[in-house]
Amino acid sequence: MEHKILNQSLLLEKLNIGVGLLKPYYSNVKSGDTSNREGVAAKEYWKKLFGKEFIRDRIGKEPNNFLNYGYMLLRSFMTRAIMDAGLLPLVGVFHRNYYNSFPLADDLMEPYRPFVDEKAFELHSAKRMNIDKSVKQAFLQLLYDKVTYDQMISTARTLAGVYVGEGKILYYPKYE
Repeated sequence: MEHKILNQSLLLEKLNIGVGLLKPYYSNVKSGDTSNREGVAAKEYWKKLFGKEFIRDRIGKEPNNFLNYGYMLLRSFMTRAIMDAGLLPLVGVFHRNYYNSFPLADDLMEPYRPFVDEKAFELHSAKRMNIDKSVKQAFLQLLYDKVTYDQMISTARTLAGVYVGEGKILYYPKYE
């Protein structure tokens, strides 16, 4: 969880809208996030990124549609990387739900979400409202330029290494 919060913090700093705001959260994540640092940081993050009125909701108003679309693409790429690394995407660590077929993808994609958030922020700032062909292309391009499949497979492979006792730390890209 600290990687996700760190990358959220780095995005806010890049956009110059929340320098240092999330540092207390990613610096103090306990194992399993028992103190819910991720949830508390998320409230601050979304307020800074999209304004005080924004509510992150799967069926909420814009830019939720952009976030949903970008996360769906990210999830599909991560699922493929997990399978390429020889793991099963249906066996999650933190995400567990009977109706979720890809909880491991949901676990591993968390630190990658701020890359999608930045693209959603750009589109929302440009007053885009709908997902059309150019929006789809923009998100797909993101997954070839900024967040690469090689990075995702590195994350999945390091997890496989942890499972077999060859390592203890997962690879995650740092937001730039």
